[in-house]
Amino acid sequence: MEATPLDWASTPWGTGAAVPTHDDAGPATVGFWRRAVALIIDLGAVWVLLRMGDLLTVALARRVLVARAFGYTCFLVIPAAYFVLMHGTGGRTLGKRLIGARVVTMTGAPLSYPRAFARYLASFAAILPLAAGYLMVAARADKRGLHDLLAGTRVVRSR
Repeated sequence: MEATPLDWASTPWGTGAAVPTHDDAGPATVGFWRRAVALIIDLGAVWVLLRMGDLLTVALARRVLVARAFGYTCFLVIPAAYFVLMHGTGGRTLGKRLIGARVVTMTGAPLSYPRAFARYLASFAAILPLAAGYLMVAARADKRGLHDLLAGTRVVRSR
């Protein structure tokens, strides 16, 4: 397929490669603003879960060291468990479910738990330089952020 000037202008970095469309690449990808809304919803859900962990920490207040260890453990485990289990099980967190999106591999297959964990870890690299890895979603034609690139995933619309 020969690229027309219009196709070339809409490709990432002007490579001349055709940009995948809904017809030839499967489900359409989800853009920056929808993903931002999903992330805000997910962070709210994680915040609620962390507050529930805080209630248990208060119950352990008489044993200061145990309470502190439990609080730190909740802070590390709850967000990881939320994102890894939700993405690894169905490819969708609460936020993605509400906006009608899911995370899949580049071939369209569901995520495995190790790939979901890799995507979670890669999200820290995406947020470090002023969230530039997340802002890549708005700038790239394929709507993939740094964490998607590192984990080999993409976010697509679901039915």
